Amino acid sequence: MIISEPKIYRGETLVLDRSLIVKSHLVFYDSEIVVRGGVKPIKIEMLPGGSLTLINSVIRKETGSYYIVARAGSRIVILNSEISGAGLFGPLDRGGLCIETRDAVILSSIIHDNYEFGILLFNADHSII
Repeated sequence: MIISEPKIYRGETLVLDRSLIVKSHLVFYDSEIVVRGGVKPIKIEMLPGGSLTLINSVIRKETGSYYIVARAGSRIVILNSEISGAGLFGPLDRGGLCIETRDAVILSSIIHDNYEFGILLFNADHSII
């Protein structure tokens, strides 16, 4: 699933059975992302110019594995939200929630039960956690 135009989910549940690539602005407000993967891991990736905002929302897995990566030049804001079950064995950016961009904001949120780490900050200058 590729997000190339701004998209807002309000009070909805998005079931992911394939990777989510964010090239534009994606907002989840009072919503839930449920990962239902198979053998192949599911990637939630913000590319340069893309942004993910989670407000009062949840990301969790039911089956399979997933990981989250905010690439350099993207934006990630997580407020009053919960992320659980992210990460898998392999390269470092697949271990959970990997932030490779500046100015990330994570406030009043719970990140738990991930594979290798909760949050990995890499070249994430001026981030607020």
